[in-house]
Amino acid sequence: SPGVNADTGEIVLVNLLEVPHVKFIGAPGFGKSCLAASVLDQLTQTNDSRHVQLALLDCEHKTSKLFEQNENIARVQVGNRIVDLVATHADMVAVQLGFLKREMMRRAELSESELDRQPVIIMYVEEMLSLQYEVDPKLLQQMVDDILILAVRARKYRMFLLSCMQTDYSTTEMKVSQKMYRFRGAAAIDPTAARAAGFQNTDLVKANFASGQKGQFVIEYPGFSNIVLVASYDVKKKLQQLEPSFGGRSSVHAPVANGESDFETERDLSLIHI
Repeated sequence: SPGVNADTGEIVLVNLLEVPHVKFIGAPGFGKSCLAASVLDQLTQTNDSRHVQLALLDCEHKTSKLFEQNENIARVQVGNRIVDLVATHADMVAVQLGFLKREMMRRAELSESELDRQPVIIMYVEEMLSLQYEVDPKLLQQMVDDILILAVRARKYRMFLLSCMQTDYSTTEMKVSQKMYRFRGAAAIDPTAARAAGFQNTDLVKANFASGQKGQFVIEYPGFSNIVLVASYDVKKKLQQLEPSFGGRSSVHAPVANGESDFETERDLSLIHI
């Protein structure tokens, strides 16, 4: 649930399996990361790791920090290592998008009954647009290709994107992915930016932009378009509460063979091509 219908006060409930993928856009401070965190919290509190897993691809390393110790973290095998899908800088995000594409390809070989037994993977990507400017140029084209493939195909294999960004894609290549998002939420953004992001209800967007209220989103998905008051989920406060006990999480969770270090970005850049 993203929150309550501003008109009726009724809780808005959404089946993510029916409206993949999800994106939230808006300027800093208007609640898009808090909304994403609220959704992640709901998913992890109501589903164990056999049913839902998270891949946290967050180069800001803010919102994702609340969940990176969670038992729902997805893990993939890379060579003789087991890697937790928790990426905290741009190059790691690019590499792990490659891991996720490989997991999608693995699932594509499964029978329908085997696929139904696979856990849903929610791929949380924070500030997706900025990645194309921050990632190592050697990784850029591969990353763009992987995002496109995941946006187009991954939903068939129980893998769904949950993306946050200040505005939508600016490059021709990445705009192809835009139409794959069936669930959209916009904070106080102007109508031009909203149209570019695929929003249909211009009147709602204008009204929401004019009010400029934090925590108030235009939510659109098939069969629904309205202003929604989202949950009061204070990420900053929760991070402050976490600080005294937070110990961090290693990117590699399995035993490491042959004296290798945990996660050496330069060496592991090639893993995306395996």
